[in-house]
Amino acid sequence: VLAEKGSAQEGWQAPVHPKTPDQRSQIKHAVSKSFLFASLDESSLDVVIDAFAGPRLVKEGEAVITEGDVVTPDSPGLFVLECGVLDVFKRKADADDPGVKVFTYDEVGQSFGELALLYNCPRAATVVCRQESTLWSIDRDTFNNCVKGAAMAQRQKHEQFLASVDVLKGLSPPDIEKIVDVVKVRRHAPGENIIRQGDVGDEFFIVLEGRASAHVDGRKVKHYGPADYFGELALMKRQPRKADVIADSAVELLVLDGVAFQRLLGPLNQALEK
Repeated sequence: VLAEKGSAQEGWQAPVHPKTPDQRSQIKHAVSKSFLFASLDESSLDVVIDAFAGPRLVKEGEAVITEGDVVTPDSPGLFVLECGVLDVFKRKADADDPGVKVFTYDEVGQSFGELALLYNCPRAATVVCRQESTLWSIDRDTFNNCVKGAAMAQRQKHEQFLASVDVLKGLSPPDIEKIVDVVKVRRHAPGENIIRQGDVGDEFFIVLEGRASAHVDGRKVKHYGPADYFGELALMKRQPRKADVIADSAVELLVLDGVAFQRLLGPLNQALEK
């Protein structure tokens, strides 16, 4: 599978879909949560916001994308979630359509659909609305001309970073790519709680940038820096969180939810428990 070029086509002009100031603000807030747009400067981001079509209201049970479909140049290619809940399904030989649920999108700014655009291939999964949702989308040409180069660089950065994390070094490149497909990027300001002692654990965290520390009953017991991870014990043992984890600086995290953790990292349980 070959990736399409990410540079702008000669003579190409980005579409402009009129929006209210409130809508522009909502889209900017949403895309600011997505790593795909993190490298865009302000002027490039304005072009992308102009090019977003929507808002599209999706009803419960409606399929947004279908596994195997081909993305045409002017059809919706990349989607950004403003609100709602969407489930992701992958076909398997012994499962009825739409297949086995592998992931859920339920956070403002989560994006999906980029794999078919990055690698010029058919849709790799089916995305179905679980609760009424609002989406914004850009077409393949806009993505290729405005977003793709930065998105490819960010994806490769995450792949290289995850391959350097000690506990993940036994994973193959395809396994690392599967993690990158579903990992969320989350940022916290200094002093913010990342997890709270006593809460039910449903996420696994790897520090991408910055510093954090664990506190038990108010006493600092551990420090975390880049490539350190936490949150795994509550998932593996299905127990409440044993400590608070607080951001000591501005911190950027890669986050896997419990379903993805068990599916992708289950074989590493022994190493994670060490």
